[in-house]
Amino acid sequence: MVLQRFALAALLGILILALAACNPGLTVPPAPTLPVSPLPTQAPLPTAAANTPGVLESPLPVPVTPDAGTASATGRLINASTSEPLTNQSLSLGAIICPPDVAEEDKRDLCVYAIDAAFDPSTLTDNAGRFTFASIKAGEYVMVVGNPEAKHTILANSANQPLIWKVEADKVTDFGDLEVDLR
Repeated sequence: MVLQRFALAALLGILILALAACNPGLTVPPAPTLPVSPLPTQAPLPTAAANTPGVLESPLPVPVTPDAGTASATGRLINASTSEPLTNQSLSLGAIICPPDVAEEDKRDLCVYAIDAAFDPSTLTDNAGRFTFASIKAGEYVMVVGNPEAKHTILANSANQPLIWKVEADKVTDFGDLEVDLR
């Protein structure tokens, strides 16, 4: 169908050109010009860190004030084995889905955690391991380090239970330095 329309349009174009060639008095009006608008101004793209090849500096200020009715969260990822910052590391916040009336102390056992890679909050750490989740929906989350669809680590306590992070509307929550063991 598309090919037929293209062929018909091409044939019509050839026919118009042929008629114009046969009739020297016939003029073809020029194609209309559309106004050109300038591109919107955007924040500068991240730049490579001066002393670390391949590491991006975060374009976000830390901490960042959330938009009204939303929350923001900041922190820093540290490699548990080396005590060095984890740079250029992907982070995601996963939603906690619980049955009705689950007690706070039972959430780790009775709730599930889901990450929608297309819509859930995600960010990257900068060259010092810092991260910021800016203007996110207030609520409770689990934090996933790495690619949620491939190799990743869910931040957990010493009993290997996922840590539940609560962020409140109109506040910046500082998670502090988080030691992560990437296996």
